[in-house]
Amino acid sequence: MQRKSFPFLLLKTLGFAVIGNIMAFIVTLSLAAFIDSSFLQFVSAVISVFLYHSMIFISAYQDGQREIKMLSAKRIDSYIKWKWLKIGVIIGIIMCIPSVILALSRFNVIGYDFLIPFRLISGGAYSLSMLLSTGMSIGDLYSFAPFIFMLIYLLSPLSCEFGFYCITSEKFTADKIIYKQKK
Repeated sequence: MQRKSFPFLLLKTLGFAVIGNIMAFIVTLSLAAFIDSSFLQFVSAVISVFLYHSMIFISAYQDGQREIKMLSAKRIDSYIKWKWLKIGVIIGIIMCIPSVILALSRFNVIGYDFLIPFRLISGGAYSLSMLLSTGMSIGDLYSFAPFIFMLIYLLSPLSCEFGFYCITSEKFTADKIIYKQKK
């Protein structure tokens, strides 16, 4: 067992982020028949954002498990500082590209109505885009909405670093959560 390279972890986490977006898109589509009320749109948005961030969390958590095994086997001396924060920043920037294009489309820098393609690409923000819009065209979208979508994806570094921290700090292990520690 050896430490995974930075590009490998970046591509793996990017794959997890894409899968998270696809899962969020499926959740939004499955709730589409019931999503007439603002409350259900809000619930769908919360679930979608949670799914996206939990997939990134899982990638960092799995790497943390591998690092703990290598540290206990004395194959490595210590963890690499801020590795997952760097990966999260790169993932966040990549995932923000559709939101930036949506913002440019919203403020008429690009003449194309990018709302429908954005909803298909960014599953994590799809249900939130339905909540922050009054119709199906780019003119119906609130002007601050693309920046909220960017914020969703720019929180990716926190999800990555928290996933790695949860396993490596050993504060959130199953034994400590389930069983009461005797003093």
